[in-house]
Amino acid sequence: MAVTPKSNVSRRRLLIVVSVILAVVVLVSVLFVYRSLVADNSDDGLIRVKSASELRDAINNAPVGVHVDIAFTADISLGPELTIPAGADVTLTSDSKTGFFSLVGWDGQSVIHVTNGAKLTLDGIIVTHEAGATGSGIAVGGILVMVDGKITGNSYPEGLGGVYVYTGGVFELVGGVISDNLAERGAGVYVDSGTFKMSGGEISANTAIGPGWNNGGGGVGMWKGYFEMTGGVITNNTAQQYGGGVYNMYGTIGRLGGEIYGNTAGEGNDIHELTE
Repeated sequence: MAVTPKSNVSRRRLLIVVSVILAVVVLVSVLFVYRSLVADNSDDGLIRVKSASELRDAINNAPVGVHVDIAFTADISLGPELTIPAGADVTLTSDSKTGFFSLVGWDGQSVIHVTNGAKLTLDGIIVTHEAGATGSGIAVGGILVMVDGKITGNSYPEGLGGVYVYTGGVFELVGGVISDNLAERGAGVYVDSGTFKMSGGEISANTAIGPGWNNGGGGVGMWKGYFEMTGGVITNNTAQQYGGGVYNMYGTIGRLGGEIYGNTAGEGNDIHELTE
């Protein structure tokens, strides 16, 4: 009977040990990367972020088509606008028991751009600019759902204020507040051939300052878009020209529920429509 040399046996044992060690190293590395992307010292599935770079990494590293919940642990000053890319499905919220954290945009730029094919849900953050800075709040070419939080303090006199919904974009306002934004038209929400559905929340204290027939809509301005309101409140908005609450220019208003009151304008305090 042949006898296996001891050197061969030792060599096999060494290879087995090395293989096991390599497998453990790879497994630990994978778990570490997963944990760093999916949870921050917790098992609740939240990705916690405290800086612009962490926020961008969390969004850009998210698997396409997989919903990701991102929780702020501090106010975040962005720099260039935050882009939600096609295929992303992201919720931004605050990891706070005392209130909402802010996402602060750069002067002259939108805070967030939701591109075509992307979905963003806001559920408890503040989208804003620093005092004296200009820029729209959120530009929407994909889907934006607002459940809670605030869009406030965005001032862009030559353009659009809180939320700008352009061709193909859909904005659903379920809750939260859009307030104290300033623009020529659609200071709270401006719909340019997109869709806006409001079932709750509040649009208040926004100001449209532009003169001319195509400017107005302190609360909501619309150009050839679609607007449907089944709940919520549009109040205390102001337009220098038309439609303190809502200004519809050649668009379509579907169901009109909720409350629209207490708005002021040069013409059409609560609702003004321009039809062909």
